[in-house]
Amino acid sequence: MDIKKIFNNNAAQFFIVLILASVISFGFFIIYWYSEPSYIKLLILWIGSPLLFAALGILMQFRFKMTYAALPLFIVSFCLLSAYVGQRLSGVDFFRDYRIKKAQNEALEKIKDENRPYVAKALLNKATEYLKKGELGNVRQTLISALDFDSTNAHIYFTFGELYTKMEYPEVALDFYYRGLINDFDNAEIHSRVGALNYKIGNLDEAIEAFGAANKLDPSLETAAASLQAMKSLKEREEQEIKEGKMRVCQVVLNTKEEAQEILEMLKNGADIGVLAYKYSVDLATKEVGGKIPFLDPGKREYVFIDKVQKMKIGEVSDILETGGKYFIIMRIN
Repeated sequence: MDIKKIFNNNAAQFFIVLILASVISFGFFIIYWYSEPSYIKLLILWIGSPLLFAALGILMQFRFKMTYAALPLFIVSFCLLSAYVGQRLSGVDFFRDYRIKKAQNEALEKIKDENRPYVAKALLNKATEYLKKGELGNVRQTLISALDFDSTNAHIYFTFGELYTKMEYPEVALDFYYRGLINDFDNAEIHSRVGALNYKIGNLDEAIEAFGAANKLDPSLETAAASLQAMKSLKEREEQEIKEGKMRVCQVVLNTKEEAQEILEMLKNGADIGVLAYKYSVDLATKEVGGKIPFLDPGKREYVFIDKVQKMKIGEVSDILETGGKYFIIMRIN
């Protein structure tokens, strides 16, 4: 079958263009039906579309047969225009149902938009109740729903932070606290939480910065003021200990070698030892400060792994060490 002969045949050309015109006419009709009816739109459709087809016909060397093939466009657009003019002259609204439905949808959307913050607040209150009861799964699902209604509410992110702090996922909790600050940087309570959590995972400088911001924003927040003073004193003592040549390490203490091996792999993959100590260490004396132990004097034998520490470089992580039935992983930090 010779395709060129088909396209060179006048009758074939006419029917091809007729089909194209019919498809485009139907497309115009759909566009008109699902958009706001407009006199200008109809006028453009009525006059412009056949002229466009005639121009295409000349360009494609179909001569003026394109104009005849554009008859479906004429018919559809003429019917639509006639309906619109008839509506105007008779006062009958042919698009009444369409307009009513559109107005109802717009009103409904407006009501939803106006009430979204209130719905989010109600869900937040519900999540807070769940948190007090310890129903952590319900807390998470309720907060996710609250965010769908208002993603700018800093208190939602704050409550997420409280949730993950309780679940002992400090890095996730911090992420949510910081998101809360993006939406409300002047929230002293969130800054205070950031400070407390940073201290627990061993980030003293970040803790001082956060408590300082909280104290500046709200001097009446006693916990922030007291914590800031305590952090500054601790920082000064650390600096003095370093000047005296003392060493310090972070440690994660575990019950089994298998657990220790998993922690070691996490550290090799870039995990923060302070976060891991806070989450997994069984040594209650150090886990709440990111695994940091008191400064070590090289001349004293107060730490069982003192010889190992002296040989380590700053930032170096040890292999798994064992003593007293426990397994240790240590990192020298100064």
